[in-house]
Amino acid sequence: ASDVYKRQLVEIPNNFITIPDSAFEEELIAQGIDSDGIVNQRLLKEDAKAITKLDIYNFYITDLSGIEGFVNLENLYLNGSGIQTIDVSKNILLQELWLYGNELKEIHGVASLERLKYLDLTMNYFEEFTLENSSIERLLMSNNELTEFDTNGAENLKILNINGNNLTSVDLSENALIEAVALGGNAITQLNFGTAANLTHIECFSNNLSSLDVSNIENLAMLSANRNPNLTCIKIAEGQKNIEFRLSDYQQAVPNCN
Repeated sequence: ASDVYKRQLVEIPNNFITIPDSAFEEELIAQGIDSDGIVNQRLLKEDAKAITKLDIYNFYITDLSGIEGFVNLENLYLNGSGIQTIDVSKNILLQELWLYGNELKEIHGVASLERLKYLDLTMNYFEEFTLENSSIERLLMSNNELTEFDTNGAENLKILNINGNNLTSVDLSENALIEAVALGGNAITQLNFGTAANLTHIECFSNNLSSLDVSNIENLAMLSANRNPNLTCIKIAEGQKNIEFRLSDYQQAVPNCN
């Protein structure tokens, strides 16, 4: 930053938070949140504290610095913008976080959000992601660039969508409450669902699976496993009935796979 910019930041009084991105501040002004109505890189802390829901659709925002001042925020919607990183460690009351269609490569502070239930990171640029948050129930990360993915620290995860990534293996054995998974359009060769007592829906189409055993998933209602060129046989249990299968012509689901 220039010396002038540094001086500007130093001179901002303690009752303000800094908003360096003018597009972000313009949006706050447009919504009546920034009460002075002037783009001056600052927002009254009291203005930020009053907000529990922030809904922003502004493609030109690239820096969300200042979001840490919104300490009572419960819902944040920032879809279709240009941010590459975000820190939500101070937004500890967040319940829903929507960051669809940004340029995110990293996110900080998710582990601090003990009330967070819903996290949408669809259509970003994540290459690796580790989720350590026991409150999250729904995670959406389709259409990223994931090669490494770990949800072992998300024991209450129920819904997962990671379609359209670059993953070669997925292990959900620690996610005992998982109900529905969408894993299509990856390069997966290995899948582990663990006991999966609550799992009812699996999408694993367009991968590189050569074997798939769902015989222990008693409540399975839908399986989409088509377009796995080396997967000709899916193993099911004798008693598994009423499963909706989406298979390619060369595939079958039977109790005995040779």
